[in-house]
Amino acid sequence: MLAAGKGGETAIVIGVQSLGADMATSLRYTRHAADHGADAIISLPPEKAGEPAMLEYYKTIGAATPLPLIVQSQGDMSVDIIAELFNQIPTMKCVKDEAGNPLERISQIQQRTGNKLAVFAGNGVRTMIDEMQLGFSGYCPTTGLSDVYQATFDLWHSGKHKEAFDMFGRILAFDSIQGVGQYILVARGVFKETTTHRATPGMGPRRSKLEDAQKQVIRESLNEYLKPYLRA
Repeated sequence: MLAAGKGGETAIVIGVQSLGADMATSLRYTRHAADHGADAIISLPPEKAGEPAMLEYYKTIGAATPLPLIVQSQGDMSVDIIAELFNQIPTMKCVKDEAGNPLERISQIQQRTGNKLAVFAGNGVRTMIDEMQLGFSGYCPTTGLSDVYQATFDLWHSGKHKEAFDMFGRILAFDSIQGVGQYILVARGVFKETTTHRATPGMGPRRSKLEDAQKQVIRESLNEYLKPYLRA
């Protein structure tokens, strides 16, 4: 990823968490990312860690490199710990907030950090209109239609709210088609038809194989409804 992005305009952020919350491995990932040209790092908290352990984990990761740190909140991570992380870690520049109800938490996070911490939305970006109205700084959508999400963001922040609303509606409508999530990157030519995939950890069992007829529905819908808005 870093080699492919080198010299381009896209910032590359590398995840550095490790299975089993092994600090030595996370530090190795962090240094590897820094040594190979990452623009920033991001990390989930250690599994089943309390807030004191989270604080020590992120302080250690943040001190390992001057790269900007993005904290990805999960579970019951409180606004208090996010604010404390921001206060104690100079390199922390952003939180990808997926803990609790991010729509209810953003104003608290902004207030507690003096509006100096960027707040990104995750959770599949299903509530993007609400999020933009509330002042989220950015988004972490799935990759299949990331360019259309970007178009929605650009329209909204250029004052074209109705056009942004319509663009986001295209995403929701297309995503409602059966099998889109597992086939979109094949339909767009990123992966080969023979590409296989594994189940996403924490997201349930592996999905069943799509029939050829449904694949054709996805390709035709992509071409008919979204082609003018695709950038790649």
